Amino acid sequence: MRRNKKQEYAILWLHAQNKKMGDIAEELNIPIDKVDAAIRANKSPEESKQAKKSTKSRSKDLMINKTSSKNTKNVSIMTGEASALNDELRKKYAGKSKHSQDCIFRPNDAE
Repeated sequence: MRRNKKQEYAILWLHAQNKKMGDIAEELNIPIDKVDAAIRANKSPEESKQAKKSTKSRSKDLMINKTSSKNTKNVSIMTGEASALNDELRKKYAGKSKHSQDCIFRPNDAE
């Protein structure tokens, strides 16, 4: 049995509503492997990238690094999300000194 466009749309819509694959298969009366295949086939490239990456986000991933007209990579523009992430990281590490700073002898500071 082959999926048609209506079934595929229904599968994707129910999946977007956070329904489990078993519930989707039961509701549409199709095998669960067809549901799984439809979901995997229609994942966007961004979802696939995010699934591969860890949940940890880096500010360079949130910056614009291509020009809009020619798609050349000779520009970096910080977005609001990247700036907010950097601010949060700065708050997280504020006041913490590196361990190596304790190991450096400074004769002017010693009494």
